[in-house]
Amino acid sequence: MTSEIICVGTELLTGDTVNTNASYVSKRLMELGAGPVWQSVVGDNRERLTEAVGTALRRSDVIILTGGLGPTEDDLTKETAASLLRLPLYEDKASMDAIASFFAATGREMPEINRKQALIPLGAVVLENDIGTAPGVLFDFPLLRDQGRFYSRYRAVYMALLPGPPREMARMLDEKLMPYLRERVKGTALVSHYLTVFGTGESRAASLVGELQEGANPTVSPYVKNGSVRFRVTASAATEKAAEALTAPVLEEMKKRLGDSVVGVDIVSIADVAVNLLKKYNATVALAESCTGGLIAKKITDISGASDVFHMGAVTYVNEIKEMLLSVSHETLEAHGAVSKETAAEMARGAALKADADYALSVTGLAGPSGGTEETPVGTVFIGVHSKKSGTAVLKKRFGHGKADEREFIRELAAETALFELVKLIRKENNV
Repeated sequence: MTSEIICVGTELLTGDTVNTNASYVSKRLMELGAGPVWQSVVGDNRERLTEAVGTALRRSDVIILTGGLGPTEDDLTKETAASLLRLPLYEDKASMDAIASFFAATGREMPEINRKQALIPLGAVVLENDIGTAPGVLFDFPLLRDQGRFYSRYRAVYMALLPGPPREMARMLDEKLMPYLRERVKGTALVSHYLTVFGTGESRAASLVGELQEGANPTVSPYVKNGSVRFRVTASAATEKAAEALTAPVLEEMKKRLGDSVVGVDIVSIADVAVNLLKKYNATVALAESCTGGLIAKKITDISGASDVFHMGAVTYVNEIKEMLLSVSHETLEAHGAVSKETAAEMARGAALKADADYALSVTGLAGPSGGTEETPVGTVFIGVHSKKSGTAVLKKRFGHGKADEREFIRELAAETALFELVKLIRKENNV
């Protein structure tokens, strides 16, 4: 069974809004065993939207549209679909009551324009919106035919119209649409797992994985982002359990070949892995950041439960603060400078001592775009990793390609590298 995604909104075409909905919907359709074959973005234009929906109806089994269900005149998705399918619109009382209640709950009077959102194509299934005003719409074509409301030669079996705001869309998709489709769509079970590797380039990682990438089932596909390589391993089978059984040995072999560069399988982030390891071994961490400006601290505190393991984060840009807060010696700074192996080591030790933490990370470097020298060019970063058990180690890295616009790229890579060094150290000390 094939599927198609159409995201509606001129703001998506102009780049004013990032289209995160397509990615989210794609993953859910893969889980359903109805992998998307086409994706498109259409502006708020009735003629072009009619053409896109008509094409989708003729070539896809499951179609999901997001966006264009708002109360304004340029919100055309529902009206366009109803017109194309020749289904009249009626005001659905339950939807109207839900919209009125939404405004009443916030102490606001409902604008008359919002009545438009309660108009539903006759015979369509209403998908309630628990956190917004726009109900979703599902065209169950077998059901419509049984009701004698719709006859066509279209290929489509189901077409859903979901709201555009990502939070509303995701909740409606997960809680309303997917349960409905799971009961009815009988496709091949697809299972995907994502193995993340860090610190090893794509070509090196691909060469280690080798012939596993040539398999037809499971398939192995690499993706690259900010220093990490993520391999998607996807298997298809009659049941989810059978598909899982196909992926398991491939994932184990990949982990064996890629060794210490493996962050994990189906991880949220490197920070999430670090926090969970700290929790598992009842350990704590402190940070001393310079060029990353608190980015590592943010990544850690973005994780729920980080307060159990995170003791301190110090952003020490100037030398005087490094001396005062982290006990970096004046002599070290004078002799070696702020961006040096020696300073990184003292920063890490100082943070661990100040916070009484089991582990500490330090980062000092040149994120640019100015300030580099021939000996210490922009992109040079020293990362200190301290442990009560193992002492202090310092890693020197060079990030970026010498371009003026790489400041954020350098900071991101430095933060991710520091976190992965912490992950590796914890695993090593606990024989994981």
